[in-house]
Amino acid sequence: MSSRIWRLFCIVVIVSMALSTLSAQVSEVPSDATPLPGSEGVWRLGKKIFFPNVSQSDFPLRTPRFAAPIRSAVWSKGETSLPLDVNPDIEFWQFSTKSKIEGAGVVTIEFDAPALLLNELKPITSLGDGSFWLAGHLATTFGEKLRYEPQPHKNTVGYWTISKDKAVWSFVLDKPGKFNVAILQGCGSGQGGSIATLSINRFEVKENQEPFTQDFEVLETGHFQNFQWKQLQPIELKEAGTYSLQVTPKKIRKAALMDIRAIQLIRLPN
Repeated sequence: MSSRIWRLFCIVVIVSMALSTLSAQVSEVPSDATPLPGSEGVWRLGKKIFFPNVSQSDFPLRTPRFAAPIRSAVWSKGETSLPLDVNPDIEFWQFSTKSKIEGAGVVTIEFDAPALLLNELKPITSLGDGSFWLAGHLATTFGEKLRYEPQPHKNTVGYWTISKDKAVWSFVLDKPGKFNVAILQGCGSGQGGSIATLSINRFEVKENQEPFTQDFEVLETGHFQNFQWKQLQPIELKEAGTYSLQVTPKKIRKAALMDIRAIQLIRLPN
């Protein structure tokens, strides 16, 4: 073998080894990831969580519900990457695959927000103009069916079929003010016309203090994930403090109330 051919052979070997190392690194848990509290064998780093050494028999995988929308969920090994299906329950999410998996790899779930558990959430703070964006993934749900659905095409509070189920957001108001209120909601064809109640209460309840409450009619949008803005009546919050905003059904007209992707409180000029 000539020296030139030998050099080319060595270059090919080195490049192949480098690519293999890079592929292996992609399929490994980052060294600075930390264990997810309360979940054995699950690691977290920023907007991602990792399950190492996952083989076919380990599916379906289960995690607690996160307060974040999912961007992607994949199983990977070397250059192989397979998307996973997501099935959200009320308190837990389940990940599965219909593909046949060979060997053990890493499951990586990437979110569009920090991968926080519900018990790690803090009350929502205002935006730069004093307004509030109450995203669906930051809601706490209560009841038999209502849950947060994290899939990219959903990213919503949904399964609102039980009249006693409710969604609650908490936020911190640094100064009093008036706000326009709008709900980014979806409702399937023929399902509109339900009545819901939005109420806002201070956590530090004072004597003779009455919560702000208003009823509104759900807007039919043609599909539960076809989201449109529903404008409500403006509100005035007269004291600074920590508040809870709650949405509950008053009358579910047919199968389900609606889906909510977000609620916006837009601060008005003084």
